[in-house]
Amino acid sequence: MKILKARALSRWCYEENVHAYYSKAQQIIDPIPAVLDGREAAEYLEAQAAKLEASCRAQVGVYPSNWWLFYLRVISPVIFGCTSVSYTRYRGFAERASAYSERQWLAVPGTGHLSEPQAKRCIRLVITAAAAEDVRGKLNYVYLGAKLVPSTDRPFELVSSDAVDEAINSFDEQARLNDTHTGAARMGNPYLSDFNRGQAKYSQALMAISMPVLLLTQQKLAANPEAEVAQFVPYIYCADKELSSFPWSGGPSSGGMEARLLAAVMRVALADASIYKGLWRVLHEIGFVMKSADGLNDYLERVCSEANRWGSRMFPGDLPIADKRMALQMLTRTEGGRSGRYFGPALRTGSDYFCVDLLAATLRLEAAIASVTAGGGATSGYRGKSWEAVVQAAINKTSWQPFAAAKTLISKTLKIDGRAFTDVDAVACRGKSLMIVSCKSWQLSNRYDVGDFSAVQNKAKDALRAARKLYEDVMKMRAGDGINSFNFRAYSDISGVVCVSSPLLLSAEHRMELDRVAPDIPVLTLPELVGRLSGKVPKQIDLQKWAAYAAFSRQSSLFPGAPIDDSAD
Repeated sequence: MKILKARALSRWCYEENVHAYYSKAQQIIDPIPAVLDGREAAEYLEAQAAKLEASCRAQVGVYPSNWWLFYLRVISPVIFGCTSVSYTRYRGFAERASAYSERQWLAVPGTGHLSEPQAKRCIRLVITAAAAEDVRGKLNYVYLGAKLVPSTDRPFELVSSDAVDEAINSFDEQARLNDTHTGAARMGNPYLSDFNRGQAKYSQALMAISMPVLLLTQQKLAANPEAEVAQFVPYIYCADKELSSFPWSGGPSSGGMEARLLAAVMRVALADASIYKGLWRVLHEIGFVMKSADGLNDYLERVCSEANRWGSRMFPGDLPIADKRMALQMLTRTEGGRSGRYFGPALRTGSDYFCVDLLAATLRLEAAIASVTAGGGATSGYRGKSWEAVVQAAINKTSWQPFAAAKTLISKTLKIDGRAFTDVDAVACRGKSLMIVSCKSWQLSNRYDVGDFSAVQNKAKDALRAARKLYEDVMKMRAGDGINSFNFRAYSDISGVVCVSSPLLLSAEHRMELDRVAPDIPVLTLPELVGRLSGKVPKQIDLQKWAAYAAFSRQSSLFPGAPIDDSAD
């Protein structure tokens, strides 16, 4: 009940102070004297975001890093705008900023120590972080043609067209759908699947934490005050055995070692959860565990042992042996992770206590796997083949699953008069209709995530080239002359789709150019593609069964499986 009291207090403080703290954040932003657009507007927004971020770093010096993480996890999710598309960004950046505190660690604060002053400081930090993210969010509007104009009651006002608003809304919606339906943090999750308890392969199991988009409102909380208890969802991942066939020695060694160590952190947490019944509840409520600093040396030894024993099997290659110094250096990193901006380190150390943040470890492992498998050289093609398998598996769950002749096209190189002209990534077929799917597992850079103009433009050009190439391939298939031994003339309708692993921000001009160079070749995310094939509009998965989660978090015995058995292959 202390958690509920802390969240109720923080909600009250938020309602009383939100406008004052929002005004303080706005005062940090320099007002514009004249209309700005294009690069000039973008440079202004980047400069103002940097000022707000500097304010966040200054604010966190008041408390030690572990206090901040604790406070930010026990305050109400309503403060982070949990009903908005910005929830994860608001929370993520505030938590990452808190890791920069250089204040010496003191004793761990108890839940009851979240008094009004602490709640107010947390709220101010979150609102400042939210203001910084909102300013950065407007970069995408500017790059699509919106303008900044002077305002009498705020530093500036954003003026955009309906077309720009539609493009941004579509991008935001597909980003949420993509993360929810494919679990894709930069395509890291396809290598980490839901654990199948029926198989009992604990030799591949990892403890993980997800943070679903919350639908909590004041009205829902009034009807069910305990709903806030369940902010985080602990569950078990199964590391895909395909990882062990990946040429890790061909990728950057730092990425492979980081993946080993992060996975080892999650393996150790799973082992602990099988012993300590209360750990699952703690992770369910705050997503991290705190341990005495006296045990840090032993903890790092456990992590390194697991990384060198289990991690070397799952992430093989010519990588160095993990030691405590290396583990401490990699696990406490604040840079990197998704977009290099969101979520703090997996491990926070101090004089008295250290924190193991399973939410940060989960997100960082997904990002580490995705980043390494996106490389070239020896890793070239591995990521693409995995994405093609994900797309084809999703197609096969619809009425467009290919059979017979159409199925033979999957992964086939097509030739005309003995000369190859394309490789088929995935196929959908129903009746006399054949759809050729070009799968693009593009790694979107950190610059793309924060709205860099060049990054957005370059990726749009990549999409146009891919669509044009697929259009040319489809036209050859429609002609149906001399292509291998396949009878394309058996199909009255042959179409094409480019399926991307992450949503792309395409302006009205980009879409017009797409229609010109590749008529009827859409660029879709996987949820969009599945929705088109099934005839249904893709919806967010409803993960918020709050009454059940709240009851779940109060149970005394919460671990759903058995102790880890490494012999179970």
